[in-house]
Amino acid sequence: MPFCSQCGTFSKAEESDVNITAAPATPARHSKLMHTNEPPVSPESKSIQSVVSRTGTRLTYLEAEISLLKDRLKELEDERSALSEYHAQNTVILSPLRRMPPEVLGEIFSWTVPSLAELVDREESDIECSPWVLTHVSHRWRAIALSTPSLWSLLYISFPRDYPPAMVKTRLERAQKLKIHFFGRQEHDPRLQIEMFKFLSEHSQRWEELSLQLTSDLVPLLDSLRDRLPLLRRLSIQWDGPESQTAVESISCFQTSVSLVDIDIYSEYRFVPTLLPMHRQVTRYDFDAPWETHYELLKSVPNLVEGRIHVYFDDEPWPTPETIDLFYLCRLYVSDVNVLDYLRTPSLEGIALYVPGEGASDIVPHLEPFLKHSTCTLQRFCLEGWEQTL
Repeated sequence: MPFCSQCGTFSKAEESDVNITAAPATPARHSKLMHTNEPPVSPESKSIQSVVSRTGTRLTYLEAEISLLKDRLKELEDERSALSEYHAQNTVILSPLRRMPPEVLGEIFSWTVPSLAELVDREESDIECSPWVLTHVSHRWRAIALSTPSLWSLLYISFPRDYPPAMVKTRLERAQKLKIHFFGRQEHDPRLQIEMFKFLSEHSQRWEELSLQLTSDLVPLLDSLRDRLPLLRRLSIQWDGPESQTAVESISCFQTSVSLVDIDIYSEYRFVPTLLPMHRQVTRYDFDAPWETHYELLKSVPNLVEGRIHVYFDDEPWPTPETIDLFYLCRLYVSDVNVLDYLRTPSLEGIALYVPGEGASDIVPHLEPFLKHSTCTLQRFCLEGWEQTL
């Protein structure tokens, strides 16, 4: 049916219409001619030629109509595209995000920042993730992201991963308090690691968290941190292999870090004494050391809430028990059940014990008097290392 260019509707077919069911011969004969190579006789040829002429005319007409419809369709699609974009632009004007207070938007932004675990597993460049991408959405988003220092505080550096100094510098400029996670590698070029650590150390007075994997080349740099960590609340130290501890006698630069509340020291290969401030603020403690070291440290942290006591590097016999009162301790892990003989923990809620397979029978003689002495109500009890099924 033809299209009316005046009113936009379809009109009734005219003389150009072709009835394709009108055969030039009987249906059977016509079907045979179409499905075989048999030539038509003279009268049939004239009739079929007429059909060819009329259908050709009709096809020409239809092609012209289709072309007109395609042109009209393109006009409508172009109009729809332009109108859709204009509609979206005006809809955005009414978006609640435009009226959202900056502090609320800043809080939402904080939930987009990757955690430390996500940073460790990430393969893509930091520039492709939050908070960097927030600065490329709009002028308002950029202004809020740049004025929210907490978005920039977490800095994870692990070698040999490339972290351009310019990006580090930008983060340091945009942040206030800093959470530094620096993982050195013994086998990697020490010059790059030393240069980066020295640069970060220039801002150590803003460090709130510090997680270090030390190498033998990084240890001498620690002395520069002495008396320059007034805000440090969380400290974690580990070593990159036995070679990293070569010739290290002790670490003393954190002895004046009086804000420390969370301490995690993992010697692993050889006990390296780490001197800590003797104060009562520490609430979390995760340490591997001889029992004598643990004993002296635990006496200085009566406000401990969580303790993980790993007794290693110790061949000395257990001394006569002298009780340490930890009135606020709620969660406790010990690598040796003998530790329980020295503790009283009336607020304890959960305990985990490392029990080797052959030491399962030693649990009760230490655990039962400990619980009775502490008068605590356990809500959680875990065993590590024991393969027996309870």
